[in-house]
Amino acid sequence: GRQGCKLGAVIFNLIYAVALSKIREHLADAGCVLRIKFDESSPFFAVQPNPVYLGGSDDDYMSGCKMCVDVTFVDDEVFLIAASTARMLSVMIPAVMEHVCRTLFLFGFRMNFAAGKSEAFLKLVGKGAAEARNQLLRDNGTCILLSDTVRQFTYGARHLRIVGSYNHLGSVLDSSADSNADVVNRTTSAMTVYCPLSMRIFGSTRLSTK
Repeated sequence: GRQGCKLGAVIFNLIYAVALSKIREHLADAGCVLRIKFDESSPFFAVQPNPVYLGGSDDDYMSGCKMCVDVTFVDDEVFLIAASTARMLSVMIPAVMEHVCRTLFLFGFRMNFAAGKSEAFLKLVGKGAAEARNQLLRDNGTCILLSDTVRQFTYGARHLRIVGSYNHLGSVLDSSADSNADVVNRTTSAMTVYCPLSMRIFGSTRLSTK
């Protein structure tokens, strides 16, 4: 529908929710879901033993875990993909990209891989990390080459950009979890709004500061 049409937003959300549910099921079945273990009766910051769990079939352990699959705001989507080894992750990423793009395409959506749109953080650590990075990345480590299958479900995109920071919903996210850039961004935004107002309010002769 037209911009601002409430019915159009409702239809979009209904279809998008089903597509995301299909993607979530696939990620869980593929064993590339990050799970966080926590006690619901404890504060959220309470540290649990062995809090991070990747894939597997340990039902006793998984009973106390919650899946961290995606974070969604309207049509902005974040997928968290994790694996126990760097080599396994380098294999998972292309497969997950193909499934995500295919599923969204079947529901009438196409991912936008332009700069500042669909981008990724990548963290490879442990044994085989350097080899996996060289195998996965292209163009001096700045992007992941998309397969021909993925391209047919997008607008002909060839690469998924790997970035160090990303602007999302007014925040600056950093791949190293550094919050300095976000603090500067928020401070600058606040001062941009505050300064014109402060000049009009505190500089007015009609208002008393006594």
